[in-house]
Amino acid sequence: MKKKIGIYGLLVLFTGYEAMVFEEFMPTVLFVFELFLFIGLVVLLCYQAPGVSMRLKEEGIHAAAGEAGILRVLVKNASVIPLFGTELQVTTRYVQEKEKESRRIAMYLPARREKEIEVGLRLPYCGRVCVSFPFYRVYDCLGLLGRKKRWGCEAEYLVRPKPVLVNLEELRELPVIGEDGDSYYKDRSGQDNSEIYQVRDYRAGDRLSAVHWKLSARTEGLLVKEFSRPKKSSYLLVLDNRCAGQEDFHRRLTTLLSISCSLAAQEYVHTVAWFDYGFGMPKEVMVQDWEGYGRVGDQLLSMDWKTEGEFPLVLYERFFPQVQYVKVFYVTGTFARREADELARYRGGVRKSLILTGEEKRIDSWPNLEILQVAKGPLVSLEEELKKLPVLLSM
Repeated sequence: MKKKIGIYGLLVLFTGYEAMVFEEFMPTVLFVFELFLFIGLVVLLCYQAPGVSMRLKEEGIHAAAGEAGILRVLVKNASVIPLFGTELQVTTRYVQEKEKESRRIAMYLPARREKEIEVGLRLPYCGRVCVSFPFYRVYDCLGLLGRKKRWGCEAEYLVRPKPVLVNLEELRELPVIGEDGDSYYKDRSGQDNSEIYQVRDYRAGDRLSAVHWKLSARTEGLLVKEFSRPKKSSYLLVLDNRCAGQEDFHRRLTTLLSISCSLAAQEYVHTVAWFDYGFGMPKEVMVQDWEGYGRVGDQLLSMDWKTEGEFPLVLYERFFPQVQYVKVFYVTGTFARREADELARYRGGVRKSLILTGEEKRIDSWPNLEILQVAKGPLVSLEEELKKLPVLLSM
């Protein structure tokens, strides 16, 4: 804009110089026209600018990480003259990152109309994103003059990862820890006599205590009660949320939620745990179904991550010393010997898997510890690597 005004000012000075030196009719008329045109543009801009208003539509960002997010803004021009030049300033920043991305969106506004415009956002990673609209500028029809109007609109959104189904290998019936539960499996029986799973015909070897005598009396044969199995968590998924940056957090969270999604798809109850830096203590959520999976995903996206801190599994052991699991999956970025030793020593009878999402060199093995790696590189797709990740439910 300043460049255009400078060029226009030089043009007016040159025309005025010609009018004074040569004292001819045409240069004088042109000089007067240029002066009145500039005054007219100033008056027109002062009339049009107050009539422009904007508001953000109350909608979320319906896009996952790696996709283009879209926000909708309603722009109104209350004047009787169309606006050929209006620019909206858009700033996007991940909440825990300092770097931000700014750009301007140009638009045309018809007279006395409200127009909906789409603002596209680049969302490479999952997490909390802050989108702000600090100001917009209204220009005259020639683009010489502009008036800046502060808006100050700001909104925060959750950008979800795109989990993939991983390979659940060696899937078999695992021992249930404890017999009390609030819900029961619909497709497998157990030993909880407080809930009946089904009634079937008597087979050789069935215990007489399992015979349903009342129903058997109404029929010609013996009927046996099969009891239900309570849903108890057999697996613990721990997220190490000490991350080097937003990309590191994205890789770890996508990996953990992919495993959780795969377990939930086959109705395997599990617990997801992480350290909540806001409350200063670990947090755990049991996932029994798709609703639980969605709930834990929202909580993980809303949490804060730090660049350093104490080993999360040690903190979890300190706050929840009595909780027992069949297997622990620990999702982190790069390999650390001290933490690998602590994970290997964690409750000797518990199987452990260390899942690395940011290690570029190959880690072959570690005593009493299964190591899984998600390859990292400029030409490596995280989703494709997760599809090949072999998650052993038993060792």
